[in-house]
Amino acid sequence: MQRAPLVRRAVILFVAILGWVLFFYWWRKVALESTATAASVAVVVLLVVGIVVFYSTVLWIRHNLKLAKRGKRGFSTRWVRPGSSSTRTWSRSAIRTTA
Repeated sequence: MQRAPLVRRAVILFVAILGWVLFFYWWRKVALESTATAASVAVVVLLVVGIVVFYSTVLWIRHNLKLAKRGKRGFSTRWVRPGSSSTRTWSRSAIRTTA
């Protein structure tokens, strides 16, 4: 895998930093114009949303790992878990060896 040129990475980093600066600038502006009660409610809502997103992501990953262990990866894939260590190719059998 090739790395992006230095100039391109610098531009991407600059844009990302600029985005975060704008994010915090506008949140500061909103926070200074709001009441303490509204700010408290906003913090609680953001914490609840963050926790829900985190745990739903963890549950989704666990669900996918269980499916992968069982070999059931949905209806759109044709992958089948091998039943044994040998396969039949044409009229000959091929034995897999562990390297």
